[in-house]
Parts: sequence; C-alpha cells; structure tokens
Amino acid sequence: MSEARPRRLALTLALVLGIVGYVQTVNVAAAPFQRLSFGLDDAEIARFFGWMSFSAVGTLVLTHLVDRFGRRRLLLWCVAGLAATSLASAFPQGLLFYVVTQVIVQALAGAALAAATVVIAEEVPLEQRASGQGWAGVAGTVGSGIALGFTALATPRIGSWRWAWILAALGIGILPLARRALPETERWRNASARGETASVRMRDMFESRYRQRAVGILAFVLLGNAAAIATTWWQFDHVVHGLGLSPDWAFLMMAGGGTLGLVGFHAGSRLSDRIGRRRTLAWGALLSTVAFVAYYWVPAPPAPHSPIFAFLTLAALFAIGSAAGSASMVALRAAGTELFPTRFRSTINGWGAVMGAVSGVVVHFATAALAQRMGGLVPAITLLAFLMLPAVAVFLWLVPETSGLELEAAALEAVVWEAYVALGSNLGDREASLTFAASALRATPGIQLAGASSLWETEPVGPGPQGPYLNAVLKLCTTHPPRGLLERLLAIEREAGRVRTDERNAPRVLDLDLLFHGSHRVHEPDLVLPHPRLHERPFVLEPLCELAPDLVHPQCGETVAELATRRRDPKRVRRIEGGERWRSLR
Repeated sequence: MSEARPRRLALTLALVLGIVGYVQTVNVAAAPFQRLSFGLDDAEIARFFGWMSFSAVGTLVLTHLVDRFGRRRLLLWCVAGLAATSLASAFPQGLLFYVVTQVIVQALAGAALAAATVVIAEEVPLEQRASGQGWAGVAGTVGSGIALGFTALATPRIGSWRWAWILAALGIGILPLARRALPETERWRNASARGETASVRMRDMFESRYRQRAVGILAFVLLGNAAAIATTWWQFDHVVHGLGLSPDWAFLMMAGGGTLGLVGFHAGSRLSDRIGRRRTLAWGALLSTVAFVAYYWVPAPPAPHSPIFAFLTLAALFAIGSAAGSASMVALRAAGTELFPTRFRSTINGWGAVMGAVSGVVVHFATAALAQRMGGLVPAITLLAFLMLPAVAVFLWLVPETSGLELEAAALEAVVWEAYVALGSNLGDREASLTFAASALRATPGIQLAGASSLWETEPVGPGPQGPYLNAVLKLCTTHPPRGLLERLLAIEREAGRVRTDERNAPRVLDLDLLFHGSHRVHEPDLVLPHPRLHERPFVLEPLCELAPDLVHPQCGETVAELATRRRDPKRVRRIEGGERWRSLR
C-alpha cells in the first residue's frame, strides 16, 4: 500500500515514454519500405524526413502550454492525441498527407517527452534525479526497440509498414491509468499559486540571468543534434539498402547491440552524479559519434561469404555508440531540467525541439545535397559528424555544472516551500512554550506563519510519571531549505530551555519536529523527510489533519485525513480550547 502511488506514477511515465520512443522510431525503421511505397531515392527520402522536422514548431507551442497549464493536463492530451494521429497515419494516403499527420504526431511526442522529463525532475528526490532520467531513457529505448522489431519483422510478412501505426494507436489504452496516476507536481502548483505561470512568455528564458545557459544548451542541441541525426537516422536503412543484409539480420544486429547499449543509461546516471553532467555529456557524445561513424564504414560482406563477421562488427559498434549516446542523453536531460526555473522548465525543451528541427531540416537537405556530390550517404554522414566537436566545446564553455544541487539552487530560483512543524510540551507553562515557538518562527526572516492548528492534549508515552503533553502543528511558507529550517527549529528549542539527551520520550519543555518540507524526501542520520513516524502518531495526525487533510503521505500513499481516521483515539488525544495567546496565531 505504501508504495502504490509512486509505483503507479513510475509505471505510467514509463508507458508514456515507451509510446514516445515507439512513434519517434517507426519512420526510421520503415525508411526502406517507405522508399518503395512512395518511390523515393536517397535525396528524396532525405527531403521527406526534412519536412517532418517542422513538427518542432508544434512542440514549442505545446511545451509552453505545459508550463502555462500544468504537466498533468498536457500529458493526458498528448497521450490521447498520439493515439488519434497514429491511427490516421495507418490509413493509405499520399506522401503529402502522410507528412502532415507525422508533423502532428512528432509534435505531440516531443511535448509528451518534455512534460514527462519535467515531472521526473520535479517529483524525484535530488539523489535519484539522474537515475530517474536514466530509467526514462530505458523506457524510451524499449519503445524504440519494439517499433524497430515490429516494423522490420512484420512488414515483409504482412505486406505494409502502416500496421506499425495501428500498434501505436493502441496506446490510448493507458489513458485511464494515466488519469488516475499522474499528479500535478507540487512545484508547478506552487508556481501557479504565485502567479508565475500565467505570465510566462516563450522568450523569458533569454533574460539576463539565464541567457548564457540557454544559449549553451540550444547551441549544443543545434550542432550536436545535427551530428546525431546524420549518424543515427540511416542506420537501419544503411544495413538493408546499403549493405544488402536482410531486414531480419538488420533487426537482430540492432536489437542485440541496442540491448547491450542499455547499460549506458545506468552508466550515465552514475557518472552524472560522480563526475558531473558536463563531462558525462561531453565524453558520451564524442564516443558515440566516433562509434557510429565507424559503423557506416564496415564493408559489405562479399556475396559468397557469410555476413556473420560484418554482423558482429556492426553490432559491437552499435552497442558502443548506443551506450555512449544514452549516457550523454541522461546528462543532457538532467542538466536541461535543472538549469531553468519551474515557470519555463518545459519551454526550454520546446526551444530545444525547434533547434533540433532546424538542425534536422538542414541536415536532411544537406545530406541529400552532399550525397549527390560525394557519391553516397556514407561520405556525407562522415562529414556532418564533425559538427559534434563545436557542439561539445560550446556546451562546456557556457553551461554551468548542476550536479549535487537542489533543483531550486541549480535554477537560480528563489522558491517558497510549504512546511509543517509539530510542536509539543509537557513541562512548565505548556501553552506559553508553544506560543513562544510559533512567535519565534514568525519573526524569522524567510518564514511566514500560514496557519496554526488547535491545541490538543495527549497522554504521555515514555518512562516515569509525566504530565500530559500539549500538541499542535504549524503550517509555514519558507524560503529556508530543509537543513536550514531544521537548524532554526533546534535553535528555538534551545532558546526555550530544552536540553537534548539520549533518553527517548523523556519530559521536555519544547519539542519541534519537521514533518514535511515541500516535496523533499531526505534520508540522513539527523534528518528524515517526511518525518518517519508521523503516520503512527495520533497527536501529530489530528492537528495536521486540521491544516492539510488532503496532503498525501508519499510513502504511505494515503491522505493525512485517512491516516488520522485509522489512528484516532479520543481517550488519549483530545482537542482543548487554547488561551488568548494561541488563538491570536490562528
């Protein structure tokens, strides 16, 4: 029960990203068959894919809407839209109509990828953020593998590559799960409540404090994506059309190499945290480019000979290139979502899609022109691959490191968190101690007292004879990070005369516990968030339920109201009337 909601969220995002990976790969896998369907030569099919790259304009608009209207709403619309437009792509149609439907499909896929990536960045704790982006890459790669396998293996047997789009349309089946499992992120809700999302504009990320990092990210996408498209788009087509291997051999080679390449996502998440996002991206991008260029220069096996040697060589290079590219992608996604604040964290992905589209259009048309002048695709691909060098250089020059930084610190974002603090006292003037703590917090810069519960009297739990406790919960709005707020709480305890000892549940003049701090999840020796025992304590749950009955405990997967109902004990925990001093806080 405790992990049900996080697991449903992880499953839903994995399914969404799997669908995205699938629809983004169908055309790559279907290229040899689309040549025959539409009667295209090398130059014409390059232009065919170039026109599809204009989908990025739609992605930019949609990602801006993700920041304006919320991650959840746009993700649901993208899932539904992908199913409808995939079904439209499955019906026989001319070249122009197919290109138009694919512009819509790819725009929706790009927006869904951006929104899902942002949800991971905003919902996953700092220490797991890079790992979350790594698993997102795995989900997308699995979807790509399914598209490659189905298209390559089924098309020669059932007679049409369009059946791959029928399979994509079945993605509508995840919509009920997505509606139940996808939350709106707390960071977006807080930004919306502050009015930041309503006024955001697409150009805001180019304001002075973010301009350098925006230029660095977008320049890398423009140049690096050009090299990546040149070296990856034609991989299946090259093996089938250029080397003469059967689609079955090509699929087995790419499936085997791609499966081995999945290790790159794990390696990328580990390296991103150990050596940083910047170096992981640089080394991964360069190694991937070198491996994929070598892939195109593997000679075709002579007609009488078995293709096994070429097959193994291609598979090894494909695995190296895939693993390195996956590691680089994890670092790019992590950095891209960490560098910018909530109000345009998704929009940067839209601008990235536009830069990717510009590079895609240029590269596809450049590939067509160079292929005619240089005698084929392979020399053209090799020349365009050199664009990765300036891409990496610009990224390292302009983009700062974000590894190890909280999301708000990395994004230069002054954020206000909602925090809940439990108060207790059973020595001296109990109400005076609680009122002192509340007043001290309210007087602290960066802390606003947003609410106070009633006072609750509780039978003591602990050694020796003790008087009953007086308990309450405060709701705070604070700019202090968890560690800073904890230190302030401990200082207030000391000011009230509290002397901490190793004896648990001993009488005390004042006890302050940090229960929740935004969406932070912390596991440190002296700080655990959410508080590890709050769901077991009626004297905490009852006052907390007054302030935030619908607040969901991330580990338990239940609301505070549900937890309080289960633990309610009127004989041991009783609401009492507070004095004038406490009522003045409410």
